[in-house]
Amino acid sequence: MTGQTLLPGELTAHTSLSLSLMRSVARVDVTLSKAAQHLFTLQTVQVYRINSLVQLIPDEETTGAVTALSIPSGNTVKENKTAVFETGGQELSARLYIPESEAVAGAGNNRTQATCVIVGGTYQGDTQPTYYQMDFLPGEGAAHDELFGQVLRNHKYVFEIQNVLGTGWDTPGEAATNDATLVAVSVREWNENTTWMDFDGAHFFGLSTRQTTLSFYSASMVEIHVGTDLPAYQVNWLDEAGNLLPEGIARGGSMEDSGHLFKVRISPDGSLITVTNLQSNNTEAAYTRQLLITAGNMKLTVTITQSSFRQESRYIYVYGSTLEIGTWGNGIYGSNTPLQRAGGLVELAKKTAVTSGNTVR
Repeated sequence: MTGQTLLPGELTAHTSLSLSLMRSVARVDVTLSKAAQHLFTLQTVQVYRINSLVQLIPDEETTGAVTALSIPSGNTVKENKTAVFETGGQELSARLYIPESEAVAGAGNNRTQATCVIVGGTYQGDTQPTYYQMDFLPGEGAAHDELFGQVLRNHKYVFEIQNVLGTGWDTPGEAATNDATLVAVSVREWNENTTWMDFDGAHFFGLSTRQTTLSFYSASMVEIHVGTDLPAYQVNWLDEAGNLLPEGIARGGSMEDSGHLFKVRISPDGSLITVTNLQSNNTEAAYTRQLLITAGNMKLTVTITQSSFRQESRYIYVYGSTLEIGTWGNGIYGSNTPLQRAGGLVELAKKTAVTSGNTVR
């Protein structure tokens, strides 16, 4: 993971820095809807036409979602012909990570050149597995063709199989080079700064966190990233009993709590909620307040905490250096357990010769 932050003009003993970390790879989840669970048993998931290299630090300078690809030179496309996971169930989650991929130009090349996911399983109790292709699709209209097959780092792609209409292809290779038919799939994509996501059936609303902790001194700040397809949402304070208070704001607004401990502001585009301390907490106990976010039919609570002076007896020091941008290979990162996955990444890192006269501690 990598991250960057803007240093203030003058550093003091109590300077607070907020650093958002981004994955260098994309995550792929596969799940079955309730309707599809009666028709199909998910057994295998694999990815065809994946890139061989991952650039660790993106070219794009951003503290939020990436919008541009960072694919290193020397990259080649790999044909993954071995099933990555045996699932034997209804869902594959947090076990498959892949490099970024470029969109494929020209509708005629979609089936033979674009990165795609191949799922295998048994249809209506068959004894032999059958295979289906699922594509990375950004949406309808022009973007559907222009970005067909694009995979961005630090994004999660959830493929929900909504319906299975019949037996698929006999082999994964056939499924990877022919039209995606007989399976109805919904693809949900969001930036991985969003770690908590809610759906009401028609819309989604996501937050980077639902629990924030600020330092004891005044003017410390945290940022909560928002991802939603709704045009508007409302933020209100809750009292200690969890009752809704009338003070509320929408996009572009700001408000303070009744005790003048915290100030909350929503950016004009709604993508960021900023929380700032208004006074130092030199007491023995932490200060805590709660927010209620109302977005369509969804209601989400966010807890804001300011630690006390006595609680902040431990510090984390981060040291960095100006290493050149490096790459990892080859291609696909996945295993049945997080420990195995971490071990695989260590082995990949050993193959990368990124050296400098500086030292990272």
